[in-house]
Amino acid sequence: MLVCKLFEMGDDWKSAAFVYGSCAGFHFATLEEYYVGGLFLQIGNAISDGSVLYVILMTITMIVGPETYKTIAIPAGYLYSDQPNLSIITCFSIFSNIVQIGGIFANLIEIRKVIKKEQYKEFTI
Repeated sequence: MLVCKLFEMGDDWKSAAFVYGSCAGFHFATLEEYYVGGLFLQIGNAISDGSVLYVILMTITMIVGPETYKTIAIPAGYLYSDQPNLSIITCFSIFSNIVQIGGIFANLIEIRKVIKKEQYKEFTI
């Protein structure tokens, strides 16, 4: 939520997707911890690397101001014909949601491995 405030995202889909994605990532990491028996964080996790990224973003915002993030990063029609202008905020939101979804899938894969292993134990003597 602090990053949403930092970027002055407002109450549109970008801020909602960012906040819900962060909450879902925490939920699935906790679910994995329950099944696996420990919280094993990947490289690029939000606890250490995310904090560093946040400090960097805060420093940049202090120097250039939050309106900088509303600058057009990818002009309309650059990627495909009907593509709208994409601001730095929009690009950041898309990237962070892809990373969050990847993390959730990684959690689900680890949970599935444990469940499969437990099911296999039931059928062996």
